Amino acid sequence: MGFIATPRLAAFIENTSPVSAIDATRFDAIMVAGGQAPMFTSDKATELHEKFVEFYEGGKIASALCHGVAMLVSAAASRHAPRETFVLVHGAWMGKAAG
Repeated sequence: MGFIATPRLAAFIENTSPVSAIDATRFDAIMVAGGQAPMFTSDKATELHEKFVEFYEGGKIASALCHGVAMLVSAAASRHAPRETFVLVHGAWMGKAAG
């Protein structure tokens, strides 16, 4: 049936606060989850880009997992920054797992 097509599950999305409502001063970090959806939707998530940059520029942990790193390309572009500004893991851009 699919997540969004399942009323009980879709309610979670409808009752979720927007990213812009996150008060970065109340948190130590932001983590963008993975999955295939970020590969196709994160470029349009401008509020997420701005919030991610807010955490990063505030000296807080700003991280992304798996396919969530796709958002970082757009976050860097929104600041006209090189992509390496946000992700550099063991000298490789989005290429190798840490550790």
